[in-house]
Amino acid sequence: MRKMVGPSKRMAEQALAVQTAEILQGRYRLNEKKKPIGFRELTDQYMEHAKTTKLSWQRDCDFMKRFNAFFKDRPLDHITTELVEKYKTHRRNEVLGRGKYADRDPRDVPMATINRELSCLRRIFNLAIAWGKMEKNPVKGVRFFREEMLPERVLTDEEIRVLLLCCNTVTADVVQFALNTGMRRGEILGLRWDQVDLLTGYITVTRTKSGKQRKIPINDTVRDLLERQPRQGMFVFHRNGKPAKSVRTDFEKSVRRAAIGHCRFHDLRHTFATRLVLRGVSLPVVKELLGHSTITTTMRYAHPTPESKKIAVALLERSVVSCEELLTRAIPA
Repeated sequence: MRKMVGPSKRMAEQALAVQTAEILQGRYRLNEKKKPIGFRELTDQYMEHAKTTKLSWQRDCDFMKRFNAFFKDRPLDHITTELVEKYKTHRRNEVLGRGKYADRDPRDVPMATINRELSCLRRIFNLAIAWGKMEKNPVKGVRFFREEMLPERVLTDEEIRVLLLCCNTVTADVVQFALNTGMRRGEILGLRWDQVDLLTGYITVTRTKSGKQRKIPINDTVRDLLERQPRQGMFVFHRNGKPAKSVRTDFEKSVRRAAIGHCRFHDLRHTFATRLVLRGVSLPVVKELLGHSTITTTMRYAHPTPESKKIAVALLERSVVSCEELLTRAIPA
């Protein structure tokens, strides 16, 4: 007997593993219709899964609050594509109602956050399908908002200085740490003291996006920053002993106060890579520090600045005969 359980081979394998376990335990019943679980129970199960598989699981906590407030504990088979469309409209109205967008055309208001929420919701239901809890994904067919593709930023030294002055203490430390290690936001906020070795001068990043462990050298700036962090609990960056779940809101406020234009936290990683390349560090070394699988990915993080282009072109003057020399040179008869 064949059964469709999801859109990918990985989800089919997950569903097979669940059913195999049920068979071995004598709990599997062929063609038995399972009682649908409620949405809240599904989000609880999803978060348990996310904490072990996602670096950015803290952000999903905020998503779950919004999802649960809207969908409540509806049975999964009561959640339709039409209801997901209503959630999308509800969130759009919430975003448009914020004071900072009062004077803007609704078509120009960024909806990227809602798209991230819809992506998360789609993943939740895909996992529910893989786990045998529902048969089709209600997010399928929902159109996401159009997003403006903003270019990556590389901050100048002056922009970095102004930004740090506009940050609160915790956010300033996290920003400085990112600029000197190239670590991702999730890697920084999840950094534990047992990953830091001040004696050997290395940070060991274990839960990486690529799944591979990497070591990052500790420079003097990072060492000073680490040594002044109060050791309250297992996490390096915290608020009163509790892990700093997110600095996104504080970071965005600081960027606006600094008036440095559009800047995402991930742009600090681009800035880290570009500053290394401009100082003569080879791409293979930058690749290892960033934890990329291929050098092609690393090349997208190294952005030549206008100043570096000027210097590159100026180098030609040292090796090529100048126009003046050519004009004054005697032409043989």
